[in-house]
Amino acid sequence: MDNNPLKNLWQITDLRNRVLFTLGMLGVYRIGNHIPTPGVNTNALQLLADAQKNTMFGLYDMFSRSSRWASCPTSARRSSSSC
Repeated sequence: MDNNPLKNLWQITDLRNRVLFTLGMLGVYRIGNHIPTPGVNTNALQLLADAQKNTMFGLYDMFSRSSRWASCPTSARRSSSSC
């Protein structure tokens, strides 16, 4: 008897459906993350974030911004433009 977990993953219907649903939701989240929210002024949010740099919000932003800056081209990082 073969106890390969990856083979069992695709043979068990309920488990396969759960994994595919989870991957699908992650895909929807990743795509939706790049769609701007209508009615939200991103420049005002940037000014708010800049005003809160030395607070607890600034500490949170320090950790969350690193992933956003990692995907920016080097030229955008140098010029301080948003990606």
